[in-house]
Amino acid sequence: MLVMQPSFFPISLAAHPPSLVEYDWIEKENGAQSGAKPTREKDGKNSNNPNQPRDVEAESLIMDEFGLGFDMDSVAPLPTRAEVGLADNSVVFGSFCSPVKITSSMWLVWMNILKRVPSSLLWLYTGNDTRAEIALTNLRAEATMQGVAGERIVAAPYQPWKDHQERLSLIDLYLDTYPMNSFTAVAEALWSGVPAVTMSGTLIHQRTSKSVLLAVGCPQLVANNYRQYEDTAVAMVTDVTLWGSVDKRLLGWTRNSNAFFQTEQWGSQLDKMFTMLWQGLHLGKPPMHYITKTNPQT
Repeated sequence: MLVMQPSFFPISLAAHPPSLVEYDWIEKENGAQSGAKPTREKDGKNSNNPNQPRDVEAESLIMDEFGLGFDMDSVAPLPTRAEVGLADNSVVFGSFCSPVKITSSMWLVWMNILKRVPSSLLWLYTGNDTRAEIALTNLRAEATMQGVAGERIVAAPYQPWKDHQERLSLIDLYLDTYPMNSFTAVAEALWSGVPAVTMSGTLIHQRTSKSVLLAVGCPQLVANNYRQYEDTAVAMVTDVTLWGSVDKRLLGWTRNSNAFFQTEQWGSQLDKMFTMLWQGLHLGKPPMHYITKTNPQT
């Protein structure tokens, strides 16, 4: 049985089953609750209909809460805003995903946010190679075209992970990308105590950040459209009540108490799930959705 990210999984391998039994990994939100009938694929055949092609929904692994751990004993000293080129009196929006995830539609939304929050800056990771300067130049030019001063777009160069993780604390609000969410970057921001706003869609890569925010108890930061995304981002830095509710939520748990960051606990639940799958197969049980719960602190 293999569990791999699609980006590392040769698509041609799917036509040549690497194992006798294959399972599908799906989210709770789009899994058992969708009413889809679980099936088990064995020797390349569907257990419910041997004549049906292989591209059927397989028996599913469903984690009731998603988890991601950052096992780091120490971090680098916290830098000052001045040291990284940020004004002390500015509202800092940040996005540290790969620049290729920034679409023209989301860029327009970000520019609207900057215009609605005049004292704000947008701190962007622009890459770690010779294209970084080109990316910054192009993004600043695009900002100018939208009526936003180019100098309000500040570059964040590559840094070792511990240094990068610590500088995230300087951000006031992390801005997620769409239609490809910056899942890991959102998780890193939350690990540093920084709230993030995201936009959720129907595909899995459009829902990853939503899963993260739900896991830490911040559903109010999940938008369903661009307008709601923009309004939520602006409200987060201008509405004391909204900011307070989120800030209280993030301060109410620590990296050592919230299940989202507990690698060992989450891994233990996943191990139990694999055991149930294996037992179900050998005991001849019918295909089913397997669901475990990590019991996060709320």
